[in-house]
Amino acid sequence: MHKEEVETFKHDTDVRKEILKVRIRKDLTVDYEVANVRFSAGDEVEWHTEGGAITIDFDPNNHPFKDHTFKVEPGEPTRSGVPHGGVGYYDYYIRSEAMQMSADPGVNVQP
Repeated sequence: MHKEEVETFKHDTDVRKEILKVRIRKDLTVDYEVANVRFSAGDEVEWHTEGGAITIDFDPNNHPFKDHTFKVEPGEPTRSGVPHGGVGYYDYYIRSEAMQMSADPGVNVQP
C-alpha cells in the first residue's frame, strides 16, 4: 500500500489527506488485508488491478463510503471517495468475473 499526500484540511491543526493505494494482484490478493483510513483527514482508498476487471463490493447496508460498489479496470485506478459511514471496520469483497474468484479484505476507518 502506498500513501500519497493530496491536500491539507484546516482544523485546529493541519491534517494531511492521504490516498492509500491498494494493489490487487491477478489472484485477488492485496498488499494489505486492512486499509486504514482516517475519517478526520478525509483519506481515500485507491484500488489498482493487475489482472482483469474486478468489482469491489461492500455491504449495501453497512459501508464506509458514499458508494458500496466500485468497478476497477486494468490501468484505470478507482478511488473510494472520503469516508461517509462513520468510524469502524468494514469488510469488502473483490470479485473477478473472468476468473470466478473472490477475496475478502477490509477497510478500517479511524477517527
